Amino acid sequence: MRILLTTMALFLVVLGSSMSLNSQQDTRYSQFMMNGMRYNPAFSGAKENLNITAFYRNQWIQFEDAPKQLFVGVNDAFGRKDNVGLGLMVEHDEIGVDQRTNVYGSYAYKIDLGEGKLSAGLQGGASFFSSNLTSIDTPEDGVIDRSFDSDEQFVLPNFGAGLLYYNEDYYVGFSIPHLLTYQKKENNIHSISRLRGNYREYIFTMGSNIMLKPDVLDLRPALLVQYIPAEAPLELDINLSLVFKDVTWFGVTYRSNEISKPESLNFQFAYKMDSGLKVGYAYDHTLQTLGSQVGGSHEIMAAFDLNNKSNAKYIKTLF
Repeated sequence: MRILLTTMALFLVVLGSSMSLNSQQDTRYSQFMMNGMRYNPAFSGAKENLNITAFYRNQWIQFEDAPKQLFVGVNDAFGRKDNVGLGLMVEHDEIGVDQRTNVYGSYAYKIDLGEGKLSAGLQGGASFFSSNLTSIDTPEDGVIDRSFDSDEQFVLPNFGAGLLYYNEDYYVGFSIPHLLTYQKKENNIHSISRLRGNYREYIFTMGSNIMLKPDVLDLRPALLVQYIPAEAPLELDINLSLVFKDVTWFGVTYRSNEISKPESLNFQFAYKMDSGLKVGYAYDHTLQTLGSQVGGSHEIMAAFDLNNKSNAKYIKTLF
């Protein structure tokens, strides 16, 4: 209990702190409801079994040098220590000449509360950046831009915090994945326009499991709300999924930018095997006016659950 109170106190302290610097937004995954730890460290160990998740995302397939992301995360409650969850995630993304690799470890402490559990989580790690600036072709008009004289590499540490309440019917979570932000790098020539770090972002998630036909058909709505004070208003992902016999998953997500501006309509399919392996695929159909020029986006998911718990009442609503 003392650990939980300390964790929650630290969470409230960093929540009240403010750093108004600029930097880069994180990836928005279409199958967000299957990757809770990516958005909130309090999800670590919530399923009370070993969970390994991997995502590959290829965005805007008709656009040259479009963003690509690879994510791998693992978390576990470690047997009898059901009140503790640990996690590790590695995420690599690249766009054009810029690459970023995030490496974060997470810790969550859980207590029984009412008919469910309350989890408080912390994460810490660093982002490793590299920019292949020398590969950029510049105009051959005699003007030398010294910004592209050499490649760049640098490391930016960060940490985050989150809270999560979950039971067999629903879950609700709030998190700040990056409590530190970083300014645009400047040199003696001019301010480089490429962004260097992570925006301070506030994330709210929730989901539920509604039995339409017991042991046959479930409806699982999910919501992700992202607020970035340094950028646009609220961004929303609203998902509705039908799950047959807890094995086959069909879903659709409406994604908006700045609340009222449609961004994409995303279609998902997932299948869970008896071995605990789950595979999924999502296709994003861009709704913006540039959709025909940039094309859609593909996302592939693979996850493995080692279910070593006889009581799995918390698992459905989380993933």
